[in-house]
Amino acid sequence: MFEMRKEIFKKLLDELVQKYKSEYRDSDPVGVVHELRGRKNIEIGGLFASALALGRAEMIRRKAREFFDRMDSRPFEVIRESSKKEISKRLKNFKHRFFTSEDFIVLAWRLHEILNSNTSLGSIWKKNLPFEKALILFCGELNGNNPSRKKNSLISSPRDGSPCKRMLMYLRWMVRPDDGIDFGFWKFISPADLVIPLDTHVFRIAGLLGLTAGKAASWRTAVEITEKLKTFSPADPVRYDFALSRIGIVEGCKGKRSKVCDDCMLKSVCMVSGRNL
Repeated sequence: MFEMRKEIFKKLLDELVQKYKSEYRDSDPVGVVHELRGRKNIEIGGLFASALALGRAEMIRRKAREFFDRMDSRPFEVIRESSKKEISKRLKNFKHRFFTSEDFIVLAWRLHEILNSNTSLGSIWKKNLPFEKALILFCGELNGNNPSRKKNSLISSPRDGSPCKRMLMYLRWMVRPDDGIDFGFWKFISPADLVIPLDTHVFRIAGLLGLTAGKAASWRTAVEITEKLKTFSPADPVRYDFALSRIGIVEGCKGKRSKVCDDCMLKSVCMVSGRNL
């Protein structure tokens, strides 16, 4: 059972983190964000890169780089200083998956309003509230509290039960200590409060490891997995996210027995091999 073998589990997870370090960031959207210069540009560029994080990693990286090119690699200055007409011109025909250019234009203009009324994007985070409530309010601010953009919004919220993978990915980048992958800019949020970004790979692998019995990715499932990971790292449970996702993104794990299993560092605790915790 989980409690009986958690020391073994922790050792394996910690070894996984040591393997998948910053040299693997170019397999992830965060690698493109590292190409930007200056904290404020990284904050704004990172938000858009995370909002684009649907689909294959390479496609996401390509679209993020296209967005940065349209913003002259200065998304903070361009968005803050441009008129809505200029922003619309820059983002004309910029699309990704089911998101339209209008989705990106609306978000960019909302950021224009925020950045002209606040010192930074992080300054609108409500620091004295529990994490989930603060996140709901943060997402509401980014969406302009506009119910017409609720469907297929670039910014999803826990209010709707969404796992909020893309927003939680962004917060991981901004909050976790600088390790060559994450940036550690936002000291006003504790890494202990973060919830794991539940992408397809992490959700699948978490199920194989017995971290959740959930049948679908949801906010509740993300919290459940995070609570299990706190068993191994109470102060920084999301430190395992990047490494776990590499098993799918880099190694090609599909959740079924294959050659990938032979060299997997977690095979001794994976349900596929019949040796789950």
